[in-house]
Amino acid sequence: MRNVDFPTDHTPAEWLAMAGQSNRTAAESWERSDTDGFLSQWANQKMAAHYRFMAELAENGGKFDFIRLTDLDGNLLDARIVDGKYGPVWCIRQADGSAKWFNESSARKGATRKAAHEKKGYRLVLVRQDAVYVWGEGNGAGVQPKQGTEGVLIGEIDYQDR
Repeated sequence: MRNVDFPTDHTPAEWLAMAGQSNRTAAESWERSDTDGFLSQWANQKMAAHYRFMAELAENGGKFDFIRLTDLDGNLLDARIVDGKYGPVWCIRQADGSAKWFNESSARKGATRKAAHEKKGYRLVLVRQDAVYVWGEGNGAGVQPKQGTEGVLIGEIDYQDR
């Protein structure tokens, strides 16, 4: 089973206190310069960054803005990004159990990327939803929507030039 952190399990102040403790532990390890050295310092610095991120989520009521995929009518699709043969790709689950695939445009101009997505029938939008942090590696790791919660459509993403 995967380890999951829920932002609302602690207050922002409690998350920040845990971050401070991790920073202090890293500093103490540096001062001792013992054999656990860089690895424990690195791990404590990573945990401090994680706790600060969780404090931000807790401050936002446990919500995070996720990029989601819609059709041109604004209907949210059952889609997620997976590691494809040539990099990240959207896997869109169909009602019959099959899947469609969508590669985002790599055009430098935002307007060109947006037009390419719409030509394929899709839009990228932001949805604010309750979040959890899942520990692990690969597609299943990091901040994710909390299962069983509904999101609020914020609007289309800002297709900025790269």
